[in-house]
Amino acid sequence: MTASHPQSAREVMRFHLIYHGQLPSSGNKAKPEDVMRIRREISPQLKYLWETHHALSVLRETAVVKREGVGTQRIGHGLSPRQLAEQYPSEYEHLAGPLAVRGKSYLPLVRESLSLSCELSVLFLRQDEPGKLLTQGGDIDGRMKCLLDALRMPSGDEQERAPPPEDHLWCLMEGDELVTRLDIETDRLLIPRSEHQHEVHLDIEVTINVLKVGHHNMALL
Repeated sequence: MTASHPQSAREVMRFHLIYHGQLPSSGNKAKPEDVMRIRREISPQLKYLWETHHALSVLRETAVVKREGVGTQRIGHGLSPRQLAEQYPSEYEHLAGPLAVRGKSYLPLVRESLSLSCELSVLFLRQDEPGKLLTQGGDIDGRMKCLLDALRMPSGDEQERAPPPEDHLWCLMEGDELVTRLDIETDRLLIPRSEHQHEVHLDIEVTINVLKVGHHNMALL
């Protein structure tokens, strides 16, 4: 399951996300409560990344653009670009700020407005014998679809069906269409078998690419 990214894409960041828990097959459509549970498990890792990665700290302060149709740019006031966007939201757009979904706040890293895409390489460990993923653990496509749904922001309807208790969550991406490559390696999880049929351990290597360089994403370079 692989798609090539555009030749102009430029790698700017690489990191790992870890998930250990149940990963059921989505069938035709993943259950919102399963997706939200996994999203909430991964959120603290992305929060920590935003707090400790210098380039992301700079990105949050500088990824601001003037909205179309706005006249002369404000100068002075001793305000940073982020502060300008917060004080004058009708004039400036904060491209690395949180996004609202029906009263909840989400902070995705990979988003179209920042001209970013991502590649995922997943080490998929499960409690089945080698080669039995399809017959014992459910279809791999369905289980990976559940994971991809959890790595993105929810739609309003999905959140309505499974609202998180937190007011703010961190997500990898705004939408799963921003994944340009997906590689999966499966193997056996060598821990005592649990009572949960769909228990897995995932090591997700994330590669962030810039598709188009501009001042809005220059901090990542």
